[in-house]
Amino acid sequence: MSPQRRNPRLGVEDRWHRADKSRSASYGKGKRWRARWVEPSGAEKAKAFDRKTDAEQYLKNVTASMVSGQYVAPEGGNVLTREILHRFLSGLDVKHSTLLGYRSAIDAQIMPRWGDVPLKAIATSDIKGWLVAMQRGNPDARLKRERDGLSSGSARKTGQVFSMALDVAVHDRLIARNPMENVKLPRQGQPRQGMSLTRDQLHGLAEAMTTNDRVLTLVLGYTGLRWGEAIGLTVKSVDYERRRIHVRRTYSEAGGSIREETPKSHEARWVPFPPFLSAELHKVTNGKAQGADIFTTAQGRPIHGTNWIHRVYRPALTRAGIPDAQDRVIHDLRHTYASLAIRAGANVKQLQKAMGHADATITLNQYADLFEDDYADLGERLEPPADSLRTAGPRNNETPGQKTI
Repeated sequence: MSPQRRNPRLGVEDRWHRADKSRSASYGKGKRWRARWVEPSGAEKAKAFDRKTDAEQYLKNVTASMVSGQYVAPEGGNVLTREILHRFLSGLDVKHSTLLGYRSAIDAQIMPRWGDVPLKAIATSDIKGWLVAMQRGNPDARLKRERDGLSSGSARKTGQVFSMALDVAVHDRLIARNPMENVKLPRQGQPRQGMSLTRDQLHGLAEAMTTNDRVLTLVLGYTGLRWGEAIGLTVKSVDYERRRIHVRRTYSEAGGSIREETPKSHEARWVPFPPFLSAELHKVTNGKAQGADIFTTAQGRPIHGTNWIHRVYRPALTRAGIPDAQDRVIHDLRHTYASLAIRAGANVKQLQKAMGHADATITLNQYADLFEDDYADLGERLEPPADSLRTAGPRNNETPGQKTI
């Protein structure tokens, strides 16, 4: 007797009998019928049943799910969530600072709650409760941030990270749907309002600094560069002839380290600067190699923003007599540039290009208050000059309301 040949693709087989109806070595052991199929990945799978009709129906459902693209591995739901979180992090192609942010949310909030939970046991209602508890905090917790709870914005970001990780499980056909797809995330917190400086305040601030820091502050205030873009400038980034600064790279600061990356949105751009800034830039670029960083520490290393704001920026604000010095951040100089540019007549598209935003909607959303201030002055700007009003009276031999033919 020749042994029974297995179907390498799909089929229902009788484990208790051979093809010639004689009893096999498995006769009377375990379930009689076995449904067999091959997953889209090429892996062969099988499942045993007591009744042939159940095995046939199961196989029929498996075939239909593969045709429709909704197939999931039978044991996929048993995979622990921590495995998916590791897969998610290892497959990311994002900036270092973004990766650290995702990892922080996973380590602090997601892994402790969901790491040892099988994917099939993640319920939408449990996720909703977790998001609420995350914001309430735990009065018995050891760490202050855990006692106080997260802000709605931080809870929202944590939920977004978890949802992205669960998408990996769906794509890997471990679960049929993302249990977070119907979860309403906490509202985004109100963004911090930028505290822009006037032109006089900006120059007063710069004058309260040493040369290198003064020029760095003027560059930030008159070009709108992000901090990492400004300290990432090299000598060859400055085009003195056309008065442009070329932004081709940035320094990213996260976890106490600084690394070179591409600008936000991964796009290089150029930004015009006012004529007076040429002389200032010459002071800090003369004698340096073309590829050298313009703004560095005394040891020639990139400047840490967290150090600069406390050591240089806020003390200079105080010396310059600018109020609320301890509440101001470096990004306010970017807001200052937007304010000055709008008052100089820049439109939304010009400001979008200078700020390096991927879309003009981002520009409007972030600097809507500045455009509102500009809009409020529109009536006065529409007022005709006095000479125009004097010459706009009735023509000779024409009375008001009478049209000359």
